[in-house]
Order: sequence, then C-alpha cells, then structure tokens
Amino acid sequence: MNPMRMIVPVLLAASLGLAACGGGDSESSGLSRSELAKKADAICAKAETQSKGISPPANFDDATESAAYFDQIAPITHKEAGELAALTPDDDAKDDWEAFVARQKAGDELLQTIKRKADTKDPSGQQDLLKVAPTGKAFTAAAKKIGAKGCAS
Repeated sequence: MNPMRMIVPVLLAASLGLAACGGGDSESSGLSRSELAKKADAICAKAETQSKGISPPANFDDATESAAYFDQIAPITHKEAGELAALTPDDDAKDDWEAFVARQKAGDELLQTIKRKADTKDPSGQQDLLKVAPTGKAFTAAAKKIGAKGCAS
C-alpha cells in the first residue's frame, strides 16, 4: 500500500479540524474554554463541509494531481488559521488555547509548504507528507485539551 494513502485521512483531519467561526469577543476578559470549543467546533464542521467535495488524488506521486488537490485544500486551512488566531481566550483558557492555535498554525504551514512544493513539482514534498501524521496527532491532542471535540475527531 502506498504510504501516502495512509496519510490522507490524517492530513484531512488535521487540515479540516483547524478552524474557528469568527472574531473574538469584544469583552476584555475573552472567551471561556467552552465558548472557544464551541466556536472551534462550529468552524471545524464548516471546513469539513467545504472540503467534502474535494477528492484526494489517486496517487500523491503525481505532482500535477497533488497540486490540484492541495490548491483546493490549502485555502480552507489558511482561512481557518486566521479565524482561530482571531479568537481571544480568557485567562483560564489562554495557555491551552495558545497551544491549540500553535498546533493549527503548524499544520497550516506544513500544508502550505506541501502545496507550494506540489505546485513547483518539488519532489521533497513527498518527505513533507510524512510529517502530516505527527502534526495531526499533536493538533488532535491540543483540540481535546481545549474541549473542541468536533475538531479532535
């Protein structure tokens, strides 16, 4: 079995679960853990819906097919990264939220790198695909810690 096919579900989980549903609270206290989790889960669902119609390539060894796929997926995760970062946690949730956002940003940066390499037919993108599984696991753990169950699935 092609190891890249095993990475696709993790890539999708990492890239789709990386969302939030809009701007932060205008109060200086910020959003509670439960409010953050609710907003993150809503955007995870939105991103999943947006990406359901995007089929992964049959062969990630084909740079043209891979580029077409990542060109569609990468904007979704990039938007999610910005939306997550815009949310402001309260003091109690701050450390866990910042870890969650950092994991999301790492996943987005990895996906953007893979996209650029696929677009330029840089074969080193294949090695970057191997980083998806551990990046996805770290994101899932951070999502669970903040209580974003929908993002962690």
